[in-house]
Amino acid sequence: LKVKASNNDGIWDPTPSQIKLTVIPPFWRTDLAYGFYGLLALGLLWLFWRYTFIRTTEKHQLELEHIEKEKSEEMQRIKLEFFTNISHEFRTPLTLIKGPLEYLQRKASKLDESVLQEQFTIMHKNTDYLLRLVNQLLDFRKINQGKMHLVVRNSNIVDFIKDVAEPFQFMAHRRHIDFNIVASDKELVSYFDHDALEKIMNNLLSNAFKFTPKKGGVIIGISKEHLDRWDYVVLKVKDSGDGIPKERINAIFKRFYAEGNGVHMNPEGIGIGLSFTKSLVELHQGTIDLRSKEGQGTEFIVKLPMQKEDYANYKEITIKELSDSDFLVRSKETESFAIGINDELLDEGLSN
Repeated sequence: LKVKASNNDGIWDPTPSQIKLTVIPPFWRTDLAYGFYGLLALGLLWLFWRYTFIRTTEKHQLELEHIEKEKSEEMQRIKLEFFTNISHEFRTPLTLIKGPLEYLQRKASKLDESVLQEQFTIMHKNTDYLLRLVNQLLDFRKINQGKMHLVVRNSNIVDFIKDVAEPFQFMAHRRHIDFNIVASDKELVSYFDHDALEKIMNNLLSNAFKFTPKKGGVIIGISKEHLDRWDYVVLKVKDSGDGIPKERINAIFKRFYAEGNGVHMNPEGIGIGLSFTKSLVELHQGTIDLRSKEGQGTEFIVKLPMQKEDYANYKEITIKELSDSDFLVRSKETESFAIGINDELLDEGLSN
């Protein structure tokens, strides 16, 4: 507070008198109060964030639990469906073994040697089929776990395909099916895994013969194709069956595909063959496509890289050079791979 005074003549004192006063604010306007207000605001913001975070976390957790429950239910459904379908796959060859076995038990002493051998052959073929089915299941496990290993060798793939397809001539002859192999060249040297390609071709051919009617046709096409600076060997397996409806083509490679109502796409069952084939082709760094029209047959197209360099960067693939003298040493068990299961053998095994 400053005070100045003047005399009667109106002259002011140049040095006013001063009194220093300190006004103490109320407690709600002190610095401590403002600090408290700031902390309170931060606390409220933290509580709001914490509440929102907890609510979001709980909501997310509920969603996860719901998804997990749905996945668990779906997994149980898939397991049950898998068990049902694999049981169906086992049932057919077991029937073909049991039928001739019961027949031999009843009439073995009255049968000719040729009839006995025929029944033994049926049982042997279907025993091999059961073994192949089990091996495919084990190979599926290896592929899913990344433990499947390929060994690619340079060989004439035309001769190899002809050798693999040879056992199917028996089935073609019995069912009066026109079975031909058409190759663009007599010799196409390519790098491929013999065992994997044999399984691929056997599954495709078994599927083709299964759905081809009597007096129908099955054709294997072998050619070379150049795509994007790379050479591919193209293998086509075409049949004259009923074909596949367009809406089901995308699901044909799913293991034991079934429609939403639980009815199989095909009453004879696709099994694990095509799903296993797709896995082997992709492991082989190739592609498999399907062309089919209902009533006009089905064609599977497999493309596999030909050069050694195509496999050099994959640790699950070993490259080995193979001389002509080392090629195609095949056992009786391997040669019988392609016979498989068909209705005619079923009728024969149960009616004799």
